[in-house]
Amino acid sequence: GTKFSKEQLRTFQMIHENFGRALSTYLSGRLRTFVDVEISIDQLTYEEFIRSVMIPSFIVIFTGDVFEGSAIFEMRLDLFYTMLDIIMGGPGENPPNRPPTEIETSIMRKEVTNMLTLLAQAWSDFQYFIPSIENVETNPQFVQIVPPNEIVLLVTASVSWGEFTSFINVCWPFSLLEPLLEKLSDR
Repeated sequence: GTKFSKEQLRTFQMIHENFGRALSTYLSGRLRTFVDVEISIDQLTYEEFIRSVMIPSFIVIFTGDVFEGSAIFEMRLDLFYTMLDIIMGGPGENPPNRPPTEIETSIMRKEVTNMLTLLAQAWSDFQYFIPSIENVETNPQFVQIVPPNEIVLLVTASVSWGEFTSFINVCWPFSLLEPLLEKLSDR
């Protein structure tokens, strides 16, 4: 079939809850305050995912050495700018709503590289991979990694501290995960 089974979803939930804990620790260190991360998982079509992404947004297309194809790591811009400002020593208030500059992108690319490393570590019991960033986009409509009707696994990390709440999404296409699913069933 072209959908994930309940058993597979449970495994993905477990992997990404481990990622959520690591992300909470990482962001708490970077933002110098306790950051809560809640993980939820959904199945939808790629088109539905792309339609849900705000314009502009910070969209990182990444892959892994063992993967066929690409996945997406997407961060809301309010989180992007708040985090950037705090990292740079600012108060992290009143994030702008505009596409990031090249300098802002290159700083945050390093942060996302670190977060993708945490994601890979969370996966390592199940499937070891070395993540690499392929591309960064700000308009979701320019990001076509799979056909619109392909099912994707959408992992949403709700990131909050104090009065602030935002989101990071990881979008895993079925075609990328499918070769790994046989391994999953063997567990």
